[in-house]
Amino acid sequence: GDMGYDTPHHKYVSRVVLRLEPEAGAEATVSLSREGGEWVTEYAFTGTGDGIKTVEVRPRRCASFRIKVEGRGKCVLRSLTSVWERCSTVSPRGL
Repeated sequence: GDMGYDTPHHKYVSRVVLRLEPEAGAEATVSLSREGGEWVTEYAFTGTGDGIKTVEVRPRRCASFRIKVEGRGKCVLRSLTSVWERCSTVSPRGL
């Protein structure tokens, strides 16, 4: 489902970190959709069988977003972490 920004304290997701473990020859694509828009490929790779790949997706500020991982072959999602940052409602120049 949609990952949104309806949180107190003016926080937003600055990036989402995925740890993927693909088998050798497995192909995977990580895509992002902002506010129900079209899917944009953020990262694509072919597994070499040598361990975990770390993928960072930066959604930029938007009302909601979705992440899609698709491909061919075996690829295990080991973890998905969202990194939140705090923003201000006041302009940095005081305008």
